[in-house]
Amino acid sequence: MDSRVQAEVGNETLIRDSKTLKLKLQEARKSAACLVIVLGKPFGKRFTLNSKTMVIGRGSECEIPMLDSSLSRAHAQVLKKESGRFYVSDLGSTNGTYLNDQQLTPGKAIEVKNGDLLKMGNMIFKFIGRGEIDNVFYKDIFYLASRDDLTGTLNRVSLRSCLEEGFHKARISKKLLSAIVLDLDHFKSVNDTYGHAAGDFVLKETVKVAQSVIRGNGFIGRFGGDEFVVVLWDTPLTNACIVAERIRSKIEKQSFTYEGKRIAVTVSLGVSSLDDSIRTIDSFFKRADEAQYKAKKNGGNQVSAL
Repeated sequence: MDSRVQAEVGNETLIRDSKTLKLKLQEARKSAACLVIVLGKPFGKRFTLNSKTMVIGRGSECEIPMLDSSLSRAHAQVLKKESGRFYVSDLGSTNGTYLNDQQLTPGKAIEVKNGDLLKMGNMIFKFIGRGEIDNVFYKDIFYLASRDDLTGTLNRVSLRSCLEEGFHKARISKKLLSAIVLDLDHFKSVNDTYGHAAGDFVLKETVKVAQSVIRGNGFIGRFGGDEFVVVLWDTPLTNACIVAERIRSKIEKQSFTYEGKRIAVTVSLGVSSLDDSIRTIDSFFKRADEAQYKAKKNGGNQVSAL
């Protein structure tokens, strides 16, 4: 490559990178203080401290609810003072709360500063102050770690983590929770006929269609290959079946065109909802998966519920 062209390409990269950095710095300056999980699950998850008092614990009523059994139901709380400073206090937890290496006296609030570590049971949170660049850094890291590279949906690990959280909350609050397992019909033939790049295109477009139906009512994750799971909050089985049918119908009617070639795409969907007979997250998913298998076995391009 000509040296002048190399220099131009290099300058273009520098300009692009400097613009990105400028945007990240602007985002950081506007960011609120937060807690980030640096040890425990889900690693890297951020909790914005936007209320005067936020309780951390296993209880569903907590503003920062955790599933880890080493935490008490109401373990500790973070308080925001009028001055904008933050303080943490232990709520009489079983395993105690530590600020860096100092164990806190229950009921006594201690100020936390940027970079401080809060240890609670098996978990460690990092306090990031308002306007700090680390706020954006951890946000980006968590996003990248939790997303499927191809489709941008939740990856398998994050999908399970969110499903566990939803399952736990639904059990405690007695609210409804439904799951839809979506699997493309004859997807192997798409790859064989049109190539893997076309197959990737179909997967990404299928996700876009599903997300347009779900909107803010839940989330979607890629379980593996051409199988996806949709989780719907506070949604009964009947309504979840309606959502599944809308997804099926919209995908069937969608014009999947790759490099000028029209690709016919249909999906089979299985639906299940929490009830008293379901005791674990695995049995919850298994029921929806079995319903999806039934839909596929009966010819595909349909919705089945169990």
